[in-house]
Amino acid sequence: MCGVLLTVMVAACDTTETTARTDESLATLTAVAHSDRPEVLPPLAVRVAFSPDGRLLATSGDAVRLWDVTTRRQTVAEFGGRAHLIAFVSNDTLVTVTADTVATKPDTVRVWDTTTGAQRRTLPDASYSPRFRHTARYTAAAVSPDSRMLALAGYGQVLLWDLATGELVGDPMGNGHVGPSLKTLAFSPDGRLLATGDRDGTVRLWDIGSRKPYVSDMPCRGILGGQQGLRPEGWIFGIEALAFSPDGRTLAAACETTDVYGVQPERRDGAVQAWDVTGRTPAVRWVTGSRDRVNVVSFAPDGRTLATGGADMRVRWWDAASGNAVGQPLAGHEVGISDLAYHPTQPLVATGSWDGTARLWPVSG
Repeated sequence: MCGVLLTVMVAACDTTETTARTDESLATLTAVAHSDRPEVLPPLAVRVAFSPDGRLLATSGDAVRLWDVTTRRQTVAEFGGRAHLIAFVSNDTLVTVTADTVATKPDTVRVWDTTTGAQRRTLPDASYSPRFRHTARYTAAAVSPDSRMLALAGYGQVLLWDLATGELVGDPMGNGHVGPSLKTLAFSPDGRLLATGDRDGTVRLWDIGSRKPYVSDMPCRGILGGQQGLRPEGWIFGIEALAFSPDGRTLAAACETTDVYGVQPERRDGAVQAWDVTGRTPAVRWVTGSRDRVNVVSFAPDGRTLATGGADMRVRWWDAASGNAVGQPLAGHEVGISDLAYHPTQPLVATGSWDGTARLWPVSG
């Protein structure tokens, strides 16, 4: 899939050091600054997002940083703090979600100008409002394809925000679960449906117009010990990530198999499952397994390939129609991959990792 190129190390102070490396990444971007006391805060899952025009790459770590994709240099000073969720609204607008270090305090949702790094607004705190009776701690975010709406998941509910007014829109959509059960969200390309992934291993599709379930139960079959669909007592298949294909006909999910009883706590089998979602009764297209947890899934812009990243520190490629592995995995991160995004127009993939870096990879084929 890729050729061996030079890796460019870009530090937060905007200096550049070019060295030959053995991995195949095009550039490594420092997303987390070095700390004198690294034990004070937990490891950060670096998030990555390309702007719609592909000119900028946003990374989150100990701060949000914006990078020029061509020069691999920061375009503005870092901002935003330890954002655990980031999403572009438009080429010049970015949304971030930042958690307070005090667990009982709500997350802060901010809207930023990417040309200057200046804050445009902070969305109101929805904690304990009549429509959301919990502390506003969010586990997933997604921006609608028309850039008008922001979906935020927390405590088994999804809140929809009008990004033009900064106001909540209607009542939450939810599954009634208590606790931060929803892990991931994805809008369909036409913006009509929202997919939610739950820690109980269930995917649901919601009709945005009616706020009602469109498809209420799409369980992850999972693969445990190499056997598809095996789900013994005490094991759950949590949904880690979701992605629609560009044509909206396929929904892919990253599933994690966990031993909730702790008999085999080291086991974190992963699986990738794809459904045909063209009708009201989705059909499973394929399921493929992994001995390691899969954290993220992303379709190529042409919809022919699905990329995944996870605990094995590699990007893997799958034929979107059959689920067969294609090409060679990409290796270079020193810890598991936490996020992955395709460039909208160029043959590039960006990855984020718990090693504190984001990487740009050239893709071919």
